[in-house]
This record gives sequence, C-alpha cells and structure tokens, in this order.
Amino acid sequence: MKTNVYVLGLTIVSVFALASCSTLDKLSTGRTDRLKKGEFYKTYEANKLPDASAAIGLLPITVQPNMEEDDFWYDRDHTLLVELTDSISAKISRLPISLIEISDYTLVDSKNAPGIYVGSSEGDNVPAGASIVREDHEKYPPMIIYKSKAKDDWKVAASNTASEYEAEYLLRIWISFAQYPKSDKGLVKKKVILGTNYEPEIRFFSSEDKPVEVLQLSGYLTDKNGTVLRAGAEGVIYKDTPFWQQVLSIEELIDDKMLARLLHEERREDLPGNPLVLDVAIENLISQLLDRDL
Repeated sequence: MKTNVYVLGLTIVSVFALASCSTLDKLSTGRTDRLKKGEFYKTYEANKLPDASAAIGLLPITVQPNMEEDDFWYDRDHTLLVELTDSISAKISRLPISLIEISDYTLVDSKNAPGIYVGSSEGDNVPAGASIVREDHEKYPPMIIYKSKAKDDWKVAASNTASEYEAEYLLRIWISFAQYPKSDKGLVKKKVILGTNYEPEIRFFSSEDKPVEVLQLSGYLTDKNGTVLRAGAEGVIYKDTPFWQQVLSIEELIDDKMLARLLHEERREDLPGNPLVLDVAIENLISQLLDRDL
C-alpha cells in the first residue's frame, strides 16, 4: 500500500503543533483575552457551568488579592473597605439564591490562588505580560481580562474545602480597583462603561487619553477541583480626574467620601426605584458568574 506523503506530513505537523501547544500551556502563567465593548466576563469551561440545583460554596469576601500587590494603592485594612466587605456579604445572604457560606480564609489568603484582572489594557496596574496592543482603528484602549493560573497545591486545597462543605462549585468575590477607558457618547459627549447595562456620562472637558479610576467587584467561579470556569467584574463607582489636573498628569483616586457614599447613598437613577449602585452590582456579578438570572 502506498503512503500519501502529503497526508503523512500534515499528520506529523499536527502532532508537533499539539505537543507544542500543550507544552506552552503548561509553561504559561496566565491568559489574556480582549473583551468586546460592554462585556466584562469570560467563560473558560462552558460545558461545566452549574445548573440551578448545584451546591455552590461562597468563599469569604475580601479586598483585592495578591496578583497586583505592587500596584495596589489602598490600605486593605481601611475601615470603610472592611465595612464594605461586610456589607457585601450581608447583601449576598439576602439574595434569592442558596449558597453555602465558607468561613475558612485559607483559600482566599493564599498567594497560589488564581488571579483575575479586568480593566483597561493600558491601565497602571495591568499585570506583567497581560497587556494587549491597541489596534490602529481603536480610539480608546480595549478592556481585557487576565487570568493567572492557580498553583497545584491551591487546587488540592480547593478540592478539600469543597469536599468538606459538600460544595460542587466555589464562588470567589473581592473588591478591587482598576482603570477603565472612556467611550464616546454620541458625537460630542463621553461616557464610561462600568458594567452590565451601566454607562454613566462623564464631564465634557475630560481628556480622551486619560482613564478613570474604578472600584469594582471582581470574581470567579471554580469547579470542585479549583478550575476557573467563568470570571469577570462589575464596575461600581468611578473617579474622573478634573481636566486641569489631567493636564498636569495628576490623578485623583477614589477617596473616603466616595466610599462612604457608596455604602448608603449612591444610587442608580437610571433604574426603576433608584436602587443602590452596590446592590445592582452584586446581583449582576453573581448572576453573570453563574450565567443565569437570579
């Protein structure tokens, strides 16, 4: 029987390509994906997402984990941030969804846990190696999501925790800060797309090339073995530095006054009943991570 040299060549090339991809995947420390306009989530394992009856364990709510340690400008033990994590936990407990509350902080305190960055591809705290080059047609830098890999020992610990609490999935949520790009609103106005169906208008005199500072709720869902299935973030509040300060390359950050307002006063005027911004962000985040309506 004659051998088709062309087919044999393709087979050999395919084998080497698959082997190379497998090797590169093992050597890589993370993955970066470009997000389409208005999207803030990425599904990594669509066929493993939970159904409505799945037992989901909720890990403790914390402030930004270790992935962006070098660029974190806020005190994690700040009274208002601690109050915010407590408020988020309480609000989640009142949602129409049954979650298994996990009190153990071992998984969330570990530096070997998977990390998630959602924000501008040109933000100040983009993890090393995570940025994507802006294309020629893009007026503003794109939004990206970066996922750093969990270490094997963290996955083992996650599996043990899931087994201990009889959970099929683990849900991880934290407060983080990032920079988001601006967008055009019509011909002359600007806006910032903060999250699911949330696009507040920003001041007219605002530099196009300067991002806005955003407090966001970030999170991911893993299976019982610690594999991230879906991840993303919801922007909650933002700070746009006044134009005259932008000219001087001065950046204003979210301050105590804004944090205090977020807890009790900041509302979505665009929604019926004017609900608290924080309430809407929490519900959107969990709904999006679980990929279903609450």
